[in-house]
Amino acid sequence: MKIMMFLVPSLLTFSTLMPDLASARSVALPGPAVSIESGNATGFRLMQEALKSDKNPGNKLISPISAHYALSMALNGSSGKTRTQFLSTLGYDSKATIDAINSENSATLKLLDQKPISESEKKALRQGEALPPVVSIQNSIWSTNGATDGRKYDFRPEFVHALTENYGVSAPTSLDFKRKESADIINKWTSDATDKMIPTIINAQALNPLTWVLLNTTYINAQWALPFNSPTDGEFNSIDGKKMKAKMMTRKSSSRYADLADYQIAELEIAKSELKAYVVLPKQAAKFTSLQTSQNGIWSKVTWDSIFSSLQAGQNHIVMPTFTFDYGVEMKEDQVLTKGMGFNFLFKNNADFAAMDGEGSPASKVGIIKQNTKIEWTETGVKAAAATLVGGMMRSAMPRPEYSIVVDRPFYIAIYDAKTKAFLF
Repeated sequence: MKIMMFLVPSLLTFSTLMPDLASARSVALPGPAVSIESGNATGFRLMQEALKSDKNPGNKLISPISAHYALSMALNGSSGKTRTQFLSTLGYDSKATIDAINSENSATLKLLDQKPISESEKKALRQGEALPPVVSIQNSIWSTNGATDGRKYDFRPEFVHALTENYGVSAPTSLDFKRKESADIINKWTSDATDKMIPTIINAQALNPLTWVLLNTTYINAQWALPFNSPTDGEFNSIDGKKMKAKMMTRKSSSRYADLADYQIAELEIAKSELKAYVVLPKQAAKFTSLQTSQNGIWSKVTWDSIFSSLQAGQNHIVMPTFTFDYGVEMKEDQVLTKGMGFNFLFKNNADFAAMDGEGSPASKVGIIKQNTKIEWTETGVKAAAATLVGGMMRSAMPRPEYSIVVDRPFYIAIYDAKTKAFLF
């Protein structure tokens, strides 16, 4: 069997040396979907840059929607030139406004959210009937109370209001970031929000220098509309051509597929929803890497527009392995991934987050952007989770320039009145 990879246009994007997932939900939004397009494009770019910067041959899993909501919250806190550059880097045009972005993000959040059915509803299902999917997107914001070092940080009330109205954020949680227990509290919230799939998003050492944290979790638990047969022992060809043992599952069905020049695509429907997953199989294993890193390769809007328009109904037979893995990416100042994403300006001392920094709080900049993900892909369905954290820290004092002038040769002087703009001498 050849190397595979999968994608989730709006929820999760995967690249793996074993198969990967993709599932997006069609949503009806008023006006152009500028915000979702931005999130998808950022996710595609993050996958491309992660592949370039991480030379390890392991599986990779990115959540565009999780990154999108965390970065959108940070965007709300930016001001001036930082906001202008932030909008451009995220792919918005010059006419995009924060209000329009927030409004669309709010609508998308409500459309994507699908809560678990009740116990009484479960009892009413027929024997063997699939459960509706669970999709949970949660956001939270945290700040340091300065109990240890006296450097308290408060969010600006207008910032909190925007996030409460559009991102489902409750009141900010204030903790002493210098204490180990604070990381434990943030990690417990993350673990609870992802059904324990992401138990840790930040450790005490990484939290210590931060003043604020913006956090998104995205979780999906869904069953296939048509399950695969129980997996049996089989073989999978790794990227270096070596054969490895794998649990292989099979399915014969009538579902949409496409056969394009470089790869085959199969669409997997998820039960009782508009969610779908896509299996993308390169026709030549040797092209696996190049198809991902090229500008118009598999991780691009152009390619997926072509895929969606090419899908057609037909009988197909799918053989693929079950798998589970986790992955993480992290960005800090001047790192290869940070620069590749175009986010390095957020980490600089001239970054402007005045729309977030409350009265009396120290001026801040971004100190870390981090995402952890996990997926479980089985014969019955898919379970996946992501947590994306944007953490802020105090801006360093700007060093004053030093000059050295040695007047040891003929020189000039002038005496000038700035009010009248007259030179007196």
